Parts: sequence; structure tokens; C-alpha cells
Amino acid sequence: MVPNDVYSVRDSLPPTTRAFYYKLAASCAEKLRDHNTALEYAKIADELQPDFRGKMLLTSIYANMAEAKYNQRNLAEAFPLYKQAIDLYEPLVRLVHSQSIVGVYTRTNTAGRPAITVYNSNDELFPAETASGLYAEAAFTAFMTDNQTESLDYLQKATDLAPTNMFVIAVAKVIKPATNSVP
Repeated sequence: MVPNDVYSVRDSLPPTTRAFYYKLAASCAEKLRDHNTALEYAKIADELQPDFRGKMLLTSIYANMAEAKYNQRNLAEAFPLYKQAIDLYEPLVRLVHSQSIVGVYTRTNTAGRPAITVYNSNDELFPAETASGLYAEAAFTAFMTDNQTESLDYLQKATDLAPTNMFVIAVAKVIKPATNSVP
């Protein structure tokens, strides 16, 4: 039994370092498709150090959880998860478009030397095709769960991002006629 007054390594790590390790653990869990564990660790990381990358990690986890439910045809559970992902993602997009955030990522290269990468926060957002797919899946699940207003809103956002995306076009062909929306 370890006494509760023993100094531990955890006590010596600053919150930013602990957040980094929680994000790393969340990313590993997400790679293993253990979405619940990934979400738990990402939330802890966000509490320790709320930042842009942490919010993107949470967005990705919620989107992947939604997609898993979507693929299981459990649209009633998928829709709130898509909504959560989008609700986290949209403020990040607005933030990136309102200001240019530049970050530095330092790592060790294969030769064991430091390698520095400078990135723009716009690079951290989903590519347009990915974001449009997220919106289109959310639009379809909203439509199938009788949330027509949100369905049309998400469909419009998907179309604005990638008007020639075949999945977006297919979703529009289902939603627009059924909602009496103008094509």
C-alpha cells in the first residue's frame, strides 16, 4: 500500500503536459476505435488545457462515434452525436476565418534531430470534402429522425462546401423532394 502523501511523477507534470498525454491516449484509443475511452481522455485533456487541437480531437471523436452509429443504422443515436461534432466544429471554423493562428510543432526526426513544423490553424480544419461529408451525414440523419429544419440547414452547408461531392448530391436528391425544398 502506497501512502497517500507520497510525491508522484503526476504531481510534477504541469497541466499542459498532462493534457498532451491525455490527447495522445485519446488519439490512440480512437485509432483502436474505442470511441468511449477516446472521448473520456479527450474531455480530460480539454479540461486541463482547452485549445484548438483539443477541440478538433473532440470533434473528430464525436463524428466517428456518430458514423459508427450511422453505420449500425442507429440514426436516433447518430444524430445527436453529429450535432455535437458540428457544434464543436463550427466555432473553430469561425475562429480560423476571423484570425490567422500560427503554431509550431516540434518533434524529433528519424535522424534524432529536432524538426520544427510551422502550421496555420486552417491546416488543422477538416478538408472541404470531409466537412461536407460530415454535414451531409448529419443532414440525412436529421431528415430520418424528423428534424427537417436542421436537415435542410446541414444540407445547405454541405452543398456550400462541396457542391460536386457525389454523396452530398445523393443526400440532396432524397431530402429536397421530401421537404418540398427548392433545388
